[in-house]
Amino acid sequence: MLCSSYRDHEDVRRCRDYKNLKDGYPVQERLAKELHRLASVPEEPCGMAELEKCQAVLPHHQIKVISRTPPYQVIFVGTPPQRTTKIINIIKEDDHYNGCNSFNGFMSNSYFCNNCNRGYDHNDIDHHPCNGKWCRSCERKNCPDFLAAKQACGPGNHPVPDEACDICHRQFHGQDCYNYHCARRSNLTIRSVCEMIRKCPDCRHVYKLPDKDKKVRSGPPQKNPHKCGWGTCTNCKKEVNMETHRCFIQRLPKHKDGPRYNRVTLEKVNGCPYKPTKDPNVVMS
Repeated sequence: MLCSSYRDHEDVRRCRDYKNLKDGYPVQERLAKELHRLASVPEEPCGMAELEKCQAVLPHHQIKVISRTPPYQVIFVGTPPQRTTKIINIIKEDDHYNGCNSFNGFMSNSYFCNNCNRGYDHNDIDHHPCNGKWCRSCERKNCPDFLAAKQACGPGNHPVPDEACDICHRQFHGQDCYNYHCARRSNLTIRSVCEMIRKCPDCRHVYKLPDKDKKVRSGPPQKNPHKCGWGTCTNCKKEVNMETHRCFIQRLPKHKDGPRYNRVTLEKVNGCPYKPTKDPNVVMS
């Protein structure tokens, strides 16, 4: 079932049988059966309970399984006794398990995050707002205060910021995180995180200025776009009063709402073979 487990094992990579194992020679079957024996798993279709047993005998690896059925969700994530970066990627199709070199290649994405188990194409906080990847306070990947707090929390937990800013009313993980969010970028031509992202002290809603306002321009200050109780409706995509807004199913745009046709080749008319005089006719209904 999990022959890819031994294929990815570090000790096997150093052994002389690695090429034979990779190419599917008898050594692959022999080591796969050995894994079944160590895990006390019968050589038959396996489920989540059997995967847990296999994970138990692979303490230095993490087993992760994704379903071959759309929408290609991760259906099993093993919990090794210690934190590891060695992940065994497996694709489950019906009752069969296949090894996978990379989940992002299988899902046709540029990236795959092993913290939130999602694929994505743009490596920024807007397209991949993962708590384990980004500092949500200063919007950096390598925020030292966030990384230190995250390590202290232990695997699977995320730190809570506690240092407040009196200007944007948001919280931060430490002095470096706070200082970074106050600084402007590109020779003071790009606004700081503090200027772009704010939290309303009244309704506690966090809002962001539009991207067109990132550059610093001379003239009067920008108008605050926030209105308490207002937000973007996830259905109609409009800025509305969330307390009184009532939204219904939206019509498709005209360019997506065209007529539907079923193309059927006309072979018989009234049960008799159809003999066209020219090209075969096509019925549209």
